[in-house]
Amino acid sequence: RCRDEERKRKDLKKDRIKINIGFCSFNFFILE
Repeated sequence: RCRDEERKRKDLKKDRIKINIGFCSFNFFILE
């Protein structure tokens, strides 16, 4: 899910990608 969202955000904005990746990693960390 994270990677798919990252690609979609990449087309939108690069700045938002950094935030999305950080949030994604954070959620992944919690899940694990």
